[in-house]
Amino acid sequence: MTLLHAVLYLSAALQPAAPLNVTLSIDAAGVGALGTVSPFLASMSIVYAWAPNAAGYANGTIARWANEHHLNTARYPAGMASYWNWENPSGMMGESTLSPEWIKSGSTPAPAPLWMDLEEYLSLCNATSMTPLIGAYW
Repeated sequence: MTLLHAVLYLSAALQPAAPLNVTLSIDAAGVGALGTVSPFLASMSIVYAWAPNAAGYANGTIARWANEHHLNTARYPAGMASYWNWENPSGMMGESTLSPEWIKSGSTPAPAPLWMDLEEYLSLCNATSMTPLIGAYW
């Protein structure tokens, strides 16, 4: 079994509420067990600006999918932590309401149905028993 296959197998096999203690061994001369695999390996990453309500967050489609695949955590706002202003998010990829250019331009945030806000994210985590993993850049 390759490392990729082991990761995919573990991702499909994890149970959200069950503690997991797995040792991953590499079949190579002189290399033994590498250690314990985190139960949070089975996760998803939510780019908040790319998570419109129509994508299934509002109607429960994503929650059902996360439960069916035994996801344990969801990273938010994913790769946008350096742009995400948790007090006043823009809802747009690569745009920060803290940026002097944003303020100077008089821009306004994207309409709320086009992106996932923090409350929606926490509701998703609650509905699926996932552990929140929130990135904040300050």
